[in-house]
Amino acid sequence: DCIIALSWINYIIKEKLYDEDFLINWSNAIFLVHGDDNLLVRESDVRKDGDRNNFVLWDKNKNKPIIWNSDVNWYADVDDDEEIAPALKGTYEVEFSDGKKVKCRTAFDAIVERVEEFTTDRASKVSGVPVRKIEGAARLYATNGPAFIGWGLGGGDQHGLNASNFRS
Repeated sequence: DCIIALSWINYIIKEKLYDEDFLINWSNAIFLVHGDDNLLVRESDVRKDGDRNNFVLWDKNKNKPIIWNSDVNWYADVDDDEEIAPALKGTYEVEFSDGKKVKCRTAFDAIVERVEEFTTDRASKVSGVPVRKIEGAARLYATNGPAFIGWGLGGGDQHGLNASNFRS
C-alpha cells in the first residue's frame, strides 16, 4: 500500500495533476525546510525573539523570507492590502538569527525529491499491480476532486488501540 501511495504522489507531481492553488493556500508545501535535514524553518531560527510555532516561507514579490503566524493563520508583519506571492518551488538563501546564511528549499521540493524513487514501474514490481492500473487510479483520484485520504484505519477499526496516539 505504501509504495503505491508514494508512486501516486510521484505520478501526480510528474504529470502536474496537483492543485497548485490549494498547495499554496491550504498546505505547508510553501514553508521552507533546512536544505541539509529537511526540518521546517521556524521564526525562532531567523529571529532571536521569534516564536517556534511560526514558520518561514519565501515571498517572490519581496524576494525575501516572511513569517507565517500560526496563531492567526496569516502572514506576520504584512498589511492587509499587501500582495504576497508564496513560492511553491525553489531554493533560497535565508539568514538565520546567528548571522549564518542557510540554503533552504520549499517543503514541496523536499517531497518531490523524496518520492522520485517511487515510480509506478517500481510500485508495480513490488505490488503486482499493473502500471496502467496504478497510473489510472492516481489520475482518477487527482482529477476528480475534491478528494482526500483520511488518516487511521477504516470502518469500525478506527477506535482500536493503534488508531490514535493516545495512551492511558
